[in-house]
Amino acid sequence: MSIYTTPISKLARSDLDELLTDSAVENLRLEFKSEVPKQGETLKKLSSFENTAGCLLVVGAEAVDGKITWLPGFPFEPGYKQRSQVPA
Repeated sequence: MSIYTTPISKLARSDLDELLTDSAVENLRLEFKSEVPKQGETLKKLSSFENTAGCLLVVGAEAVDGKITWLPGFPFEPGYKQRSQVPA
């Protein structure tokens, strides 16, 4: 199953773990952020992604030179009204 075609509500931790297994690299449709970006930055990033071919922004992922290296997750960030959390 492709992570790009799976609805967010249907994503499982195993789908995200597959990014690690495949040593996924950031591209036009995929970006990793180790910390939750500020709201304005998040909206700009998602807007630019959606104006191209859609995207997946993985927050809580550590990357080196755009290549995912770890996926520890992130703590709750107050102030965001909507948040999708993938079950364990």
